[in-house]
Amino acid sequence: MSIGNHNKRKLEFLIGRKKEIEKEYFVMPAADSERELQKFNDPIILTNKFSFQELAGIFLELLNKNKIKTTSGNLLQVLLFISSDASGKVLTEADLIEICDNYQITIDFNQILRLSFSEGKTPIYFSNISINYVPTIFYELKEKGKIQCSDQNLIRILIDNFRDNKGNVLKENTLKDIFNKSKPNARSKKVQF
Repeated sequence: MSIGNHNKRKLEFLIGRKKEIEKEYFVMPAADSERELQKFNDPIILTNKFSFQELAGIFLELLNKNKIKTTSGNLLQVLLFISSDASGKVLTEADLIEICDNYQITIDFNQILRLSFSEGKTPIYFSNISINYVPTIFYELKEKGKIQCSDQNLIRILIDNFRDNKGNVLKENTLKDIFNKSKPNARSKKVQF
């Protein structure tokens, strides 16, 4: 049995189980304040010039080069959670099967299909890259019209889902400088598209 067929069968079972669990237990918590509402960020919209597979490819390459620390399953889970396609529809797990086949990786679909709120994901840690490298990737993707998202929301997404090489939360002021068009020196010079 090929990796793709195995992943597809496992995914179908797990999607069914996830739907059962969500139906029984899933209730979005009521937000008492605007601050609590900010925890549920709008996703990064991938324009018709850019696909989820391309986004995943950028980050899987960073993972393969040991520039970030995480599992491939967690990486894909985070990317699915923070992005949606140009129509605004949240990307499906079917995209995972295609990516797994393209990159010949096996992932734990149990991990991917957990309820995907902040407490369900493990942050992605920077390893052999500067603190401004990943934020610069998102800055460049936005500037080239490949993604759509407000700077403030991108900053929130980075704070919620990425950590520096010591495990610290990224600093909001540092990220604001990176996304400030008039501060090109705050961005990584090593990011090339």
